[in-house]
Amino acid sequence: MSLAVLLIHRSLVGSMPTFSAFARHQSRRFKGVGRWTAEMFLLFCLGRMDVFSAQDGGLRRATALLYGRGICPPSLEDATEASDAWKPYRTIASLYLWRGLDIGVLR
Repeated sequence: MSLAVLLIHRSLVGSMPTFSAFARHQSRRFKGVGRWTAEMFLLFCLGRMDVFSAQDGGLRRATALLYGRGICPPSLEDATEASDAWKPYRTIASLYLWRGLDIGVLR
């Protein structure tokens, strides 16, 4: 059964109340769908407001530049810890970080 069919039947979204449960469930259920893909799905398709993908290289680099740590991306744990300050709007922070990289504000 495809992801789209599961969503139409609400059997996936309705049964996954938390992000971590959703990401773990996705990683096991669909080949090639890991944590990053699940996070992007939550962010862009389901419109969840509190998603920060520490596995995204752009977000890690932008976080390092934002906090003056140069271009060396922080570890996954450090990036996640930095994003805690943006709860419950980490999705909005992610969009601003990506945009900052795109237009050159973060260098």
